[in-house]
Amino acid sequence: AKRCVEAGFGTWSESERTLSSQRARRGDGTINVYPDSIIARLVGAGGEAIRKLREDCGTNWLHLRGEDLGHNDSRFSNSSRVHFIAEGDEAALKQMREVLERRIAEIHDGIRERIERDGDH
Repeated sequence: AKRCVEAGFGTWSESERTLSSQRARRGDGTINVYPDSIIARLVGAGGEAIRKLREDCGTNWLHLRGEDLGHNDSRFSNSSRVHFIAEGDEAALKQMREVLERRIAEIHDGIRERIERDGDH
């Protein structure tokens, strides 16, 4: 995949990179572009991080979905890409986008700093 992207024959979406970071934790031979799991950083130990995200967003509920992430409920989405599903009023949903963009940027900053400090994983 990396060679295809570098040669300009394809793209590797953030969803695909995020899923590969999760799969690599299982030791299944998946190539991982991140030194740790983006999913783990979004969800947190015991779900504490995603609960905080929900509170910060002001939504009634907020769930992370995608391939191999469990709770595949086709009532809401049948996409295998990493995505959030939320319920809330219009103001909360607008706030949600800002909160999630900020959190994902923080995660990327932390990963960049770790790679700079520890070298390429």
